[in-house]
Amino acid sequence: MKINIISETELEKFCDFENFILDKENVKKCGALESVIVEEEGAVLARASLWNAENRIQNKKTGYIGHFAAKNKEAGLFLTRYIKEKAKEYGLEYLAGPLDGNTWKQYRFMVEDNKNPFFLEPYNPLEWPEIFAESGYEVIGEYYSVKVTEPEKKFRVSERIKKVRFYSDLTIKKADKENFGKYINEIYDISVKSFRNNFLYSEINRTDFLSLYLKIKDIIDFDFIFMVYKNNKPIGFAFGIPDYNERLYKNKIETVILKTLAVNPEYHNFGLGAVLLEEFHKTAIDKGYKNIIHALIHQSNMSGKISEKYGEIMRKYHLYGMVTA
Repeated sequence: MKINIISETELEKFCDFENFILDKENVKKCGALESVIVEEEGAVLARASLWNAENRIQNKKTGYIGHFAAKNKEAGLFLTRYIKEKAKEYGLEYLAGPLDGNTWKQYRFMVEDNKNPFFLEPYNPLEWPEIFAESGYEVIGEYYSVKVTEPEKKFRVSERIKKVRFYSDLTIKKADKENFGKYINEIYDISVKSFRNNFLYSEINRTDFLSLYLKIKDIIDFDFIFMVYKNNKPIGFAFGIPDYNERLYKNKIETVILKTLAVNPEYHNFGLGAVLLEEFHKTAIDKGYKNIIHALIHQSNMSGKISEKYGEIMRKYHLYGMVTA
């Protein structure tokens, strides 16, 4: 086996990897230090990219390994060894991954029950986290998704919360396609404030953020974008999307995904997250959905405690890290 550093002329080899295809333009603009493939007799067996991270872990200069894919364990281990040595050459003292440059993009491994992944869920063969573990990586972040079945039977808290004086000048409204730009800009403003203290957070400019949503604009169900205003100032939102993957194995869609729920930190501790959650649930019930997924919650996130009251953990994900020295 041999390592090849990818140039623009070889980008197709890197991106067109079986079922794990990457967008070529995004890879060209991703800012990686290197993108490489493992080849044997002309066949591509594994791929990965290496980034210099904005964050420091354990107060060490940190890099990220992402775009990871491997056809077998031997090739995956060969690749992770190379990335570790290359990270040292770049002066990186710590490696974290899988993480495609920053947490606004794809990151984390699914670590159990990888059947029927939901729409926009990280997906990988279960052998890949084993490759990271055997390469010396340890779990540094744990995440999970919660599945709510029979949501109409779950408890309600919002009416009690709404009696608090805080809600007297507060408005919750659904977004609409005609004003898409306005709402996505407001979501950006709330997101950068709300997520700033999240693990491995890095800044994203407004243009790049908007492009993430523009890619899925035509399949968004605007009934599942809730905006919260206090004195006409946007302070929170919930964003969801139907589980389009479900159609592949059920020929119908019965599940909606609560992908993101965020509140400006200035307005925490008023129960607004619970109120948004229940507005989301009510809409899902009214539209005939049988299941709701609360997606990709960090184990330390307080919103997870709310989610667990409504459903059961359906899947777990890990982020890994290792000292390179």
